[in-house]
Amino acid sequence: MAKTTAAPKKKRKWPIFAILFILPSFVLYTSFVIVPTVSSMYLSFTSWDGVSPDIRFIGLSNFQEMLRSERVHNALRNTLILSFVLVLLENVAALALAMLVDQVRWMRNLFRSVFYFPVLLSGVVMGFIWTIILNYNFGVFNQFLDMLGL
Repeated sequence: MAKTTAAPKKKRKWPIFAILFILPSFVLYTSFVIVPTVSSMYLSFTSWDGVSPDIRFIGLSNFQEMLRSERVHNALRNTLILSFVLVLLENVAALALAMLVDQVRWMRNLFRSVFYFPVLLSGVVMGFIWTIILNYNFGVFNQFLDMLGL
């Protein structure tokens, strides 16, 4: 039986234009998500007032103090109660309104449209905002390009 040898796979190189397309998003994501996250993780292990140059590493002391703090326990309890009550009330109210609208025979489509209107409104508002931003005469984007001399 003859042995067949497969052609070696070529290692595919990234074209430079692909890297150039990815680079702006990568820089923005790194600047506004990765760097602040890593920085805040590091600072959580230090004792620093946010102003002075004196930054002391204290390890897990901040977390131990947080777990012992009555204010944190109170805030957590209030958040859980508020979240539970609001989720419960919103869902019960939404279900009651949906059942009520479903029972209505007269002008049912009008009621459905009125309840769906806020969903549509956000997209329309965003469209108007982008129209203003990209406006040829007075848009912010064109003013920015004008400042750059383009």
